[in-house]
Amino acid sequence: MIRNTQRGIDVKIFNVDGKTNFVDDNNVFVGFDKEGLCCENFGYIFTMFIPEDMDSLYSDIKESILEGYNFDINFIKDFPHPEYYENGGAKCFRLEKDGEEAYLTIYNYHNGYYSHGFEFVNDEEIIEEGRL
Repeated sequence: MIRNTQRGIDVKIFNVDGKTNFVDDNNVFVGFDKEGLCCENFGYIFTMFIPEDMDSLYSDIKESILEGYNFDINFIKDFPHPEYYENGGAKCFRLEKDGEEAYLTIYNYHNGYYSHGFEFVNDEEIIEEGRL
């Protein structure tokens, strides 16, 4: 268990068996395959705003330390891949605490051969799973 102070959110992050799991205090988690290959751009980012599109993810990231945020199991926002990639996409998940919001976005853009699996799970119930 580590604090993700580099990106600004206090979330338990586990890196196990080629996957990164982001876990909140309610045992809700997002799992993301982190095994990289060539010809892809993948990863995750925390922001304090809902990204308008994937290009907006690279601006205005606040570095404040936020503790006690939990996933909103009713919120998932999809992003298609930018025009300069052939395949992939992104998923944005909301975290909440006392009326404040933060966002985890996982993404993968590639040429069609390098997808990454993900799942959004509430305790043992799969909310959504798929590939980016």
